[in-house]
Amino acid sequence: MPLIDYLPSWASSVIRLHIDLSDSSKTTIKFLRPFLEKADAVAVSHKDYRPSWLDKEKTIVSYPAINPFSRKNSKVNPEKIAKFFKLFGIDTQSPIIAQVSRFDFWKDPEGVIEAYYLAKKRIPKLQLVLEGAMEAKDDPEARGIFSKLKIEHQSDPDIFLHGLKTQAEPAYETWINALQRRADVVIQKSLREGFGLTVTEALWKGKAVIGGNALGIKAQIQNGRSGFIVNSPAECAKRIIQLIQNPNLAKRLGSRGQKIVRQNFLFNRLIFDFLKIYEQIASDEKMGT
Repeated sequence: MPLIDYLPSWASSVIRLHIDLSDSSKTTIKFLRPFLEKADAVAVSHKDYRPSWLDKEKTIVSYPAINPFSRKNSKVNPEKIAKFFKLFGIDTQSPIIAQVSRFDFWKDPEGVIEAYYLAKKRIPKLQLVLEGAMEAKDDPEARGIFSKLKIEHQSDPDIFLHGLKTQAEPAYETWINALQRRADVVIQKSLREGFGLTVTEALWKGKAVIGGNALGIKAQIQNGRSGFIVNSPAECAKRIIQLIQNPNLAKRLGSRGQKIVRQNFLFNRLIFDFLKIYEQIASDEKMGT
Protein backbone atom coordinates (compact mmCIF):
# COMPACT_ATOMS: atom_id res chain seq x y z
CA MET A 1 0.00 0.00 0.00
CA PRO A 2 2.77 2.55 0.74
CA LEU A 3 3.96 2.15 -2.87
CA ILE A 4 1.25 4.65 -3.75
CA ASP A 5 3.76 7.36 -2.74
CA TYR A 6 6.02 6.29 -5.59
CA LEU A 7 3.49 6.35 -8.41
CA PRO A 8 3.98 9.00 -11.11
CA SER A 9 1.71 12.01 -10.78
CA TRP A 10 -0.34 11.06 -13.84
CA ALA A 11 -1.16 7.54 -12.59
CA SER A 12 -4.51 6.67 -11.07
CA SER A 13 -4.66 4.19 -8.21
CA VAL A 14 -7.10 1.66 -6.79
CA ILE A 15 -6.58 -0.02 -3.41
CA ARG A 16 -8.29 -3.37 -2.84
CA LEU A 17 -8.89 -4.25 0.83
CA HIS A 18 -9.88 -7.82 1.72
CA ILE A 19 -9.63 -7.67 5.52
CA ASP A 20 -12.25 -6.95 8.18
CA LEU A 21 -11.73 -3.35 9.33
CA SER A 22 -14.89 -3.17 11.46
CA ASP A 23 -12.89 -3.42 14.70
CA SER A 24 -9.36 -2.64 13.57
CA SER A 25 -6.25 -1.61 15.47
CA LYS A 26 -6.23 2.19 15.84
CA THR A 27 -2.44 2.27 15.57
CA THR A 28 -2.41 0.29 12.32
CA ILE A 29 -5.22 2.31 10.75
CA LYS A 30 -3.49 5.57 11.71
CA PHE A 31 -0.41 4.37 9.80
CA LEU A 32 -2.42 3.23 6.75
CA ARG A 33 -4.84 6.18 6.57
CA PRO A 34 -2.63 8.53 4.49
CA PHE A 35 -2.18 5.88 1.80
CA LEU A 36 -5.88 5.07 1.67
CA GLU A 37 -6.77 8.75 1.36
CA LYS A 38 -4.39 9.19 -1.60
CA ALA A 39 -6.08 6.44 -3.63
CA ASP A 40 -8.53 7.39 -6.38
CA ALA A 41 -10.76 4.45 -5.39
CA VAL A 42 -10.88 1.95 -2.54
CA ALA A 43 -12.69 -1.38 -2.89
CA VAL A 44 -13.75 -3.15 0.32
CA SER A 45 -15.35 -6.57 0.83
CA HIS A 46 -18.19 -5.36 3.09
CA LYS A 47 -19.94 -2.04 3.70
CA ASP A 48 -18.90 -2.13 7.37
CA TYR A 49 -15.22 -2.29 6.38
CA ARG A 50 -15.21 1.32 5.17
CA PRO A 51 -13.55 3.56 7.80
CA SER A 52 -15.86 6.47 8.68
CA TRP A 53 -13.24 9.02 7.55
CA LEU A 54 -12.88 7.48 4.08
CA ASP A 55 -14.72 9.34 1.31
CA LYS A 56 -17.92 7.48 0.48
CA GLU A 57 -17.80 8.64 -3.13
CA LYS A 58 -14.56 6.82 -3.85
CA THR A 59 -15.41 3.65 -1.92
CA ILE A 60 -17.03 0.65 -3.57
CA VAL A 61 -18.24 -2.53 -1.89
CA SER A 62 -17.05 -5.39 -4.06
CA TYR A 63 -17.26 -8.91 -2.74
CA PRO A 64 -14.50 -11.35 -3.74
CA ALA A 65 -15.44 -14.10 -6.19
CA ILE A 66 -14.38 -17.50 -7.45
CA ASN A 67 -13.53 -18.86 -10.86
CA PRO A 68 -15.98 -21.75 -11.43
CA PHE A 69 -13.69 -23.22 -14.11
CA SER A 70 -10.58 -23.49 -11.93
CA ARG A 71 -9.23 -26.86 -10.82
CA LYS A 72 -10.50 -26.17 -7.32
CA ASN A 73 -14.08 -25.53 -8.41
CA SER A 74 -14.79 -27.55 -11.56
CA LYS A 75 -16.36 -31.01 -11.43
CA VAL A 76 -14.21 -33.93 -10.27
CA ASN A 77 -14.44 -37.52 -11.42
CA PRO A 78 -15.93 -39.68 -8.59
CA GLU A 79 -13.13 -42.23 -9.00
CA LYS A 80 -10.56 -39.51 -8.42
CA ILE A 81 -12.40 -38.39 -5.28
CA ALA A 82 -12.37 -41.96 -3.97
CA LYS A 83 -8.61 -42.28 -4.60
CA PHE A 84 -7.85 -39.23 -2.48
CA PHE A 85 -9.87 -40.50 0.46
CA LYS A 86 -8.31 -43.93 0.21
CA LEU A 87 -4.85 -42.31 0.18
CA PHE A 88 -5.55 -40.52 3.47
CA GLY A 89 -7.40 -43.42 5.09
CA ILE A 90 -10.71 -41.58 5.35
CA ASP A 91 -13.78 -43.82 5.34
CA THR A 92 -16.19 -42.60 2.67
CA GLN A 93 -18.90 -44.90 4.03
CA SER A 94 -19.07 -42.86 7.27
CA PRO A 95 -20.12 -39.21 7.78
CA ILE A 96 -17.44 -36.59 7.10
CA ILE A 97 -17.28 -32.97 8.22
CA ALA A 98 -14.48 -30.70 7.02
CA GLN A 99 -12.99 -27.25 7.43
CA VAL A 100 -10.55 -26.00 4.81
CA SER A 101 -8.66 -23.18 6.47
CA ARG A 102 -5.23 -22.34 7.80
CA PHE A 103 -4.54 -23.09 11.46
CA ASP A 104 -5.20 -19.59 12.72
CA PHE A 105 -6.82 -18.44 15.98
CA TRP A 106 -9.48 -16.50 14.06
CA LYS A 107 -10.45 -19.62 12.10
CA ASP A 108 -11.19 -21.35 15.44
CA PRO A 109 -9.93 -24.89 14.68
CA GLU A 110 -10.20 -25.72 18.40
CA GLY A 111 -13.87 -24.75 18.34
CA VAL A 112 -14.42 -27.00 15.31
CA ILE A 113 -12.82 -29.94 17.14
CA GLU A 114 -14.96 -29.28 20.21
CA ALA A 115 -18.08 -29.24 18.03
CA TYR A 116 -16.95 -32.51 16.43
CA TYR A 117 -16.66 -34.25 19.81
CA LEU A 118 -20.09 -32.99 20.88
CA ALA A 119 -21.68 -34.18 17.63
CA LYS A 120 -19.87 -37.51 17.82
CA LYS A 121 -21.87 -38.41 20.93
CA ARG A 122 -24.90 -38.66 18.63
CA ILE A 123 -23.03 -39.77 15.48
CA PRO A 124 -20.35 -42.25 16.67
CA LYS A 125 -18.82 -42.82 13.22
CA LEU A 126 -18.36 -39.11 12.52
CA GLN A 127 -15.00 -38.09 10.99
CA LEU A 128 -13.39 -34.64 10.94
CA VAL A 129 -10.91 -33.37 8.34
CA LEU A 130 -9.07 -30.11 9.05
CA GLU A 131 -7.16 -29.19 5.91
CA GLY A 132 -5.00 -26.10 6.24
CA ALA A 133 -1.68 -26.02 4.43
CA MET A 134 0.61 -23.64 6.32
CA GLU A 135 1.76 -21.54 3.39
CA ALA A 136 0.89 -18.00 4.45
CA LYS A 137 4.14 -16.22 5.36
CA ASP A 138 2.17 -13.65 7.37
CA ASP A 139 0.74 -16.30 9.71
CA PRO A 140 3.66 -17.35 11.97
CA GLU A 141 1.39 -18.84 14.65
CA ALA A 142 -0.09 -21.50 12.35
CA ARG A 143 2.66 -24.06 12.88
CA GLY A 144 2.40 -23.80 16.66
CA ILE A 145 -1.40 -24.17 16.65
CA PHE A 146 -1.20 -27.15 14.31
CA SER A 147 1.47 -28.89 16.40
CA LYS A 148 -0.55 -28.37 19.59
CA LEU A 149 -3.71 -29.84 18.05
CA LYS A 150 -1.76 -32.74 16.53
CA ILE A 151 -0.36 -33.71 19.93
CA GLU A 152 -3.68 -33.31 21.73
CA HIS A 153 -5.74 -35.34 19.25
CA GLN A 154 -3.31 -37.84 17.73
CA SER A 155 -5.03 -40.71 19.54
CA ASP A 156 -8.33 -40.13 17.70
CA PRO A 157 -8.27 -42.08 14.41
CA ASP A 158 -11.32 -40.15 13.15
CA ILE A 159 -9.59 -36.74 13.21
CA PHE A 160 -7.45 -35.97 10.16
CA LEU A 161 -5.24 -32.92 10.62
CA HIS A 162 -3.38 -31.83 7.49
CA GLY A 163 -1.05 -28.95 8.26
CA LEU A 164 1.44 -29.34 5.46
CA LYS A 165 0.55 -29.42 1.80
CA THR A 166 -0.58 -32.98 1.24
CA GLN A 167 -0.16 -32.96 -2.54
CA ALA A 168 1.94 -31.09 -5.06
CA GLU A 169 0.19 -28.61 -7.35
CA PRO A 170 -2.10 -29.05 -9.20
CA ALA A 171 -3.19 -32.22 -7.37
CA TYR A 172 -3.59 -30.25 -4.13
CA GLU A 173 -6.34 -28.06 -5.60
CA THR A 174 -8.10 -31.17 -6.88
CA TRP A 175 -7.89 -32.68 -3.37
CA ILE A 176 -9.49 -29.56 -1.84
CA ASN A 177 -12.20 -29.76 -4.47
CA ALA A 178 -12.75 -33.46 -3.73
CA LEU A 179 -12.88 -32.87 0.03
CA GLN A 180 -15.46 -30.11 -0.25
CA ARG A 181 -17.58 -32.19 -2.63
CA ARG A 182 -17.52 -35.38 -0.55
CA ALA A 183 -17.90 -33.85 2.94
CA ASP A 184 -21.41 -34.21 4.31
CA VAL A 185 -21.05 -30.80 5.97
CA VAL A 186 -18.47 -28.07 5.35
CA ILE A 187 -17.61 -25.81 8.28
CA GLN A 188 -15.99 -22.38 8.40
CA LYS A 189 -16.31 -21.50 12.06
CA SER A 190 -14.32 -18.27 11.87
CA LEU A 191 -14.50 -15.76 14.69
CA ARG A 192 -13.61 -13.03 12.18
CA GLU A 193 -13.51 -13.33 8.42
CA GLY A 194 -12.89 -10.71 5.75
CA PHE A 195 -14.98 -12.77 3.35
CA GLY A 196 -14.06 -16.46 3.30
CA LEU A 197 -13.72 -17.84 -0.22
CA THR A 198 -13.68 -21.38 1.19
CA VAL A 199 -17.34 -20.74 2.08
CA THR A 200 -18.00 -19.59 -1.48
CA GLU A 201 -16.26 -22.66 -2.90
CA ALA A 202 -18.28 -25.06 -0.76
CA LEU A 203 -21.58 -23.31 -1.51
CA TRP A 204 -20.78 -23.44 -5.23
CA LYS A 205 -20.49 -27.22 -4.90
CA GLY A 206 -23.99 -27.37 -3.42
CA LYS A 207 -22.82 -28.24 0.10
CA ALA A 208 -24.53 -27.39 3.36
CA VAL A 209 -22.19 -24.94 5.13
CA ILE A 210 -22.01 -24.00 8.81
CA GLY A 211 -20.28 -20.67 9.31
CA GLY A 212 -19.16 -18.60 12.26
CA ASN A 213 -20.83 -15.32 13.12
CA ALA A 214 -18.43 -13.20 11.07
CA LEU A 215 -19.32 -10.38 8.68
CA GLY A 216 -17.73 -11.92 5.59
CA ILE A 217 -19.49 -15.23 6.12
CA LYS A 218 -22.87 -13.63 6.84
CA ALA A 219 -22.57 -11.78 3.54
CA GLN A 220 -22.79 -15.21 1.86
CA ILE A 221 -24.97 -17.37 4.10
CA GLN A 222 -28.58 -16.60 4.87
CA ASN A 223 -29.02 -18.30 8.23
CA GLY A 224 -31.48 -21.18 8.01
CA ARG A 225 -32.01 -20.69 4.28
CA SER A 226 -28.69 -21.31 2.54
CA GLY A 227 -26.68 -22.60 5.49
CA PHE A 228 -26.31 -21.94 9.21
CA ILE A 229 -24.56 -19.24 11.24
CA VAL A 230 -23.40 -20.34 14.70
CA ASN A 231 -21.92 -18.62 17.74
CA SER A 232 -20.46 -21.52 19.70
CA PRO A 233 -19.18 -25.11 19.41
CA ALA A 234 -22.45 -26.33 20.97
CA GLU A 235 -24.51 -24.56 18.28
CA CYS A 236 -22.18 -25.90 15.61
CA ALA A 237 -22.55 -29.46 16.91
CA LYS A 238 -26.34 -29.11 16.95
CA ARG A 239 -26.33 -28.07 13.28
CA ILE A 240 -23.88 -30.85 12.31
CA ILE A 241 -26.23 -33.44 13.81
CA GLN A 242 -29.27 -31.83 12.19
CA LEU A 243 -27.72 -31.78 8.72
CA ILE A 244 -26.26 -35.29 8.80
CA GLN A 245 -29.48 -36.77 10.14
CA ASN A 246 -31.55 -34.85 7.61
CA PRO A 247 -29.80 -35.09 4.20
CA ASN A 248 -32.81 -33.59 2.42
CA LEU A 249 -32.41 -30.41 4.47
CA ALA A 250 -28.70 -30.36 3.68
CA LYS A 251 -29.49 -30.73 -0.02
CA ARG A 252 -32.02 -27.87 0.04
CA LEU A 253 -29.65 -25.51 1.84
CA GLY A 254 -26.83 -26.45 -0.52
CA SER A 255 -28.97 -25.84 -3.59
CA ARG A 256 -29.95 -22.38 -2.38
CA GLY A 257 -26.35 -21.59 -1.50
CA GLN A 258 -25.19 -22.60 -4.96
CA LYS A 259 -27.78 -20.29 -6.51
CA ILE A 260 -26.60 -17.37 -4.36
CA VAL A 261 -23.00 -17.93 -5.50
CA ARG A 262 -24.07 -18.14 -9.14
CA GLN A 263 -25.89 -14.82 -8.83
CA ASN A 264 -23.38 -12.91 -6.73
CA PHE A 265 -19.94 -14.43 -6.24
CA LEU A 266 -18.56 -15.57 -9.60
CA PHE A 267 -15.73 -13.86 -11.51
CA ASN A 268 -17.98 -12.23 -14.11
CA ARG A 269 -19.54 -10.02 -11.42
CA LEU A 270 -16.10 -9.14 -10.03
CA ILE A 271 -14.92 -8.10 -13.50
CA PHE A 272 -17.93 -5.80 -13.91
CA ASP A 273 -17.23 -4.24 -10.50
CA PHE A 274 -13.73 -3.26 -11.55
CA LEU A 275 -14.85 -2.07 -14.98
CA LYS A 276 -17.17 0.33 -13.13
CA ILE A 277 -14.28 1.54 -10.97
CA TYR A 278 -12.04 2.14 -14.00
CA GLU A 279 -14.89 3.85 -15.84
CA GLN A 280 -15.43 6.20 -12.91
CA ILE A 281 -11.73 7.04 -12.64
CA ALA A 282 -11.49 7.64 -16.39
CA SER A 283 -14.56 9.88 -16.23
CA ASP A 284 -13.10 11.90 -13.33
CA GLU A 285 -9.83 12.36 -15.23
CA LYS A 286 -11.69 13.53 -18.30
CA MET A 287 -13.56 16.09 -16.19
CA GLY A 288 -10.29 17.20 -14.65
CA THR A 289 -11.24 16.21 -11.11
